This record gives sequence, C-alpha cells and structure tokens, in this order.
Amino acid sequence: MLNQQKLKEGCSSTRKLHRTTPKDTPGLKMVVQAPLDDVRLSAPFCDKTGSAVNWFSCDKTCTFLQHILASDGTDVRLQKKAVFLVTDLADFQLNSGNSGLAFLSERVFLKLMVDMLSKFDLDLQEKVLLAIRSLLNLPTTDSRDMESCDLDGVLYRLGVQLEELASEEQKEYAGEVDALRREVQTLYQQKLKEGRSTATLAAL
Repeated sequence: MLNQQKLKEGCSSTRKLHRTTPKDTPGLKMVVQAPLDDVRLSAPFCDKTGSAVNWFSCDKTCTFLQHILASDGTDVRLQKKAVFLVTDLADFQLNSGNSGLAFLSERVFLKLMVDMLSKFDLDLQEKVLLAIRSLLNLPTTDSRDMESCDLDGVLYRLGVQLEELASEEQKEYAGEVDALRREVQTLYQQKLKEGRSTATLAAL
C-alpha cells in the first residue's frame, strides 16, 4: 500500500501532466503511463485527498482516459491499468455517494467498456468484467444504455469463447473468468428488469 505522501505526490504529478500534455500528442501513452504506474487511485486515496475525483471530473481528463481505452495502438498493459482505475473510481462513487464522475455512466463510455470484452486477452477481459460489474452497481447507470451496447450478446459470445480454450492451464483461469461473466450477466438482467419495471410504473 502506498503511503499518503507518495499518493499526494502522484496526484500532483498527474495534475501536472494534465496541464501540460495535449490529448492528441503522439507520446500520449508514454506521458500518461507515469501516474498510472506509480499511483493506484483507489477509494482510500480518493477519500483522503478528494483530488482524484476533481481531476477526473474534468472533461479533458476523461477524454484522456477514453483515448487510452479506445485506441488500438495503446499498450495493453496500460489499458489494463486504465480499466482497473475505472473500477476503483466506480467503487469510490458508489461507496461515497459522490456524483462528480458522471462520465462513468455515459452511454459512450459504457459502450467503450463493453467493446473491450471482444479483445482476446483473459486478464484484460477479467478486469473489464470487474469494471462493468462496478458500473452496473452505480444507480446512475441506465440498463437501457447497456442494452443498446449489446452487453447480453457480448457476454454470450465471451462465454462461447471461454469454452473453446484448448490449454488446460487456460481452462482453469477461463473457468474463473466465466464465473465472473455469469455474475455480471445476472446483475445486468436484474438491473434491466428493474429498469423496465420502473419505466412501466412511470407510464401508468
């Protein structure tokens, strides 16, 4: 666990990078990697400083994060750290009641997360499933947005893909990822049902 002083220093360097680096520079991956390598912006960190929420509430910074997640040219290791960060931010928002991270529930961002499940990397898929689970738990996430992203279809195809893994070593890990996939699918179906019930009541 990083100590509070290092976390503050990490947050300071992150804000500095945000001020000085254009979002479309060729060196984006290298520039952004430093704060993601050095600082895990976990809920305890956010709770102590509050700086992470303010930083990620900035539109340009959110675009930074989305660029890392969406770009095919981004190192997958950096994408994994970014996905991990999304999970931390969603959990922090859920546990703190802070509403300053609205981008987490936006349809464009949700679609970006769902699309990442199609990348064939078990470790990445596991991290994305954890992030989607946290996003689904947010009251601000609309299940209809997830439906429009074809989350159900993507989860089904992922299940088929996991079943077809040949290596015994992979199958063991794939079984763990598949259990998480089923958990996310159940949570999604529950949220979708609740959303439809709410819409029906509102129409009466």
